Amino acid sequence: MLITILPAVSAALVALAHATTAFLAPAASRGRLRRMLDPLAVAAATVSLGVTALMVAGVAHGVLGITGGTYGTFEALLLLGASVPTVRTAPLPVAVTSGAFVHLAVSTMVLRDWSQDSVRGVVGGCLFWSITATCAVVGSAYLRVLDDRRRASVAGARRDQRLELAGDLHDFVAHDVSEIVALAQAARFVVAQNPHAAADALARIEDAGQRALRSMDRTVHMLRADETDGVPRHSAQSLDDLPGLVERFAGTTSARVRLAIAADTGAVRREAAATAYRVVVEALTNVRRHAPDAREVGVTVAMSAGTLTVEVVDDGIEQRVSSGRAERRGGLGLPGLAERLESLGGTLRVGSREGGGWRLAAELPIADTVDAAESMARR
Repeated sequence: MLITILPAVSAALVALAHATTAFLAPAASRGRLRRMLDPLAVAAATVSLGVTALMVAGVAHGVLGITGGTYGTFEALLLLGASVPTVRTAPLPVAVTSGAFVHLAVSTMVLRDWSQDSVRGVVGGCLFWSITATCAVVGSAYLRVLDDRRRASVAGARRDQRLELAGDLHDFVAHDVSEIVALAQAARFVVAQNPHAAADALARIEDAGQRALRSMDRTVHMLRADETDGVPRHSAQSLDDLPGLVERFAGTTSARVRLAIAADTGAVRREAAATAYRVVVEALTNVRRHAPDAREVGVTVAMSAGTLTVEVVDDGIEQRVSSGRAERRGGLGLPGLAERLESLGGTLRVGSREGGGWRLAAELPIADTVDAAESMARR
């Protein structure tokens, strides 16, 4: 009669199956295999409890003479080993049931050696194994909590990244689309008198449309990425791309546009450079949308004392600017830009300027930006 070794054998099989799944099974099928194995830990603990009950009742007491000692320790450790992955990864009802059954089975296993002459030893053994089982179950539950926190942190980081990428898509595509609209309006007025200028405007419209499509393709690719590793949190544009941006803007407006960069672009880290580029994009988009009568537009980028300063000014009519520049449908635009700068330790100031027009100024501490970038990369 092998009833006394059945619990140890069943627990060993469950523990071996969990170990095989963890180290040898393909990653894609591990979750499904673990869900199939989770109830088996409860089954092994139930078998152990059943054998204990039979032996206490005297049905199988002393069979094979291996009811305690090394055999009992071996069975208890196998049961605990089988329950640890179940408590850690199984659905909560299965995890709670497995932890409770295994704890009860291990704690009462010593009762198989019950006799009137060994009451103190049996009680002490039950207490010892109860503490051991409690440590194992609580430790597994703690690992479960850590796993849940890690998954929540990763999900939160991915959600923030997707929202940030969505904001980038909105702002950059809005800039390109507003350029397309301005060029199309200009082409309508000159197509009859100057077909060559209209053709040039159409070529510019095509370029702006291609840039908008590339921005959408790049952002959609990032949004579809399964993992956050290796996916940049910001677009690839930097301070070196500002001359091209300003030149394209100048080609769609009658205003005189000037750009002054008094900063070592190579010394500006990617986080600060990408944010500075976005500040200029947002400012120029707002000039095109809300101040089409502007005659002078100035873009200045300077760096001093570890602070990167970006300033965009225009002389458009203030009433037309204030009608909608501060807000944009969906909570993007300037509000989103201000939140990004604030998260990096920077500031954004927007308002009318003396003598008429509008001024947008952003300050970004480069050192703090680097720390923030490294902190987000470690999440």
